[in-house]
Amino acid sequence: MPRANYADREYYATLKAGNEEHVTSLLLGRVDPVWFFSYASAIVIDGEFRGVALISMHADYFMRLHRDMDFGAEGALGV
Repeated sequence: MPRANYADREYYATLKAGNEEHVTSLLLGRVDPVWFFSYASAIVIDGEFRGVALISMHADYFMRLHRDMDFGAEGALGV
């Protein structure tokens, strides 16, 4: 499987500029063309940006998870 380079992704520049974390919008995979979104966190060692830790979730899985959760009226309104 080819190795993906994510340095041109929006979140990479955001994290390298000093933000600690970022949640992406819906993205299309480069290696496997499926829709997903990611939570990215900057890896900073001794004050120097070293890279990104990334967790991705397939969009269909997220939709099923969201559908199966019971937020109730208060949770849906953010009260």
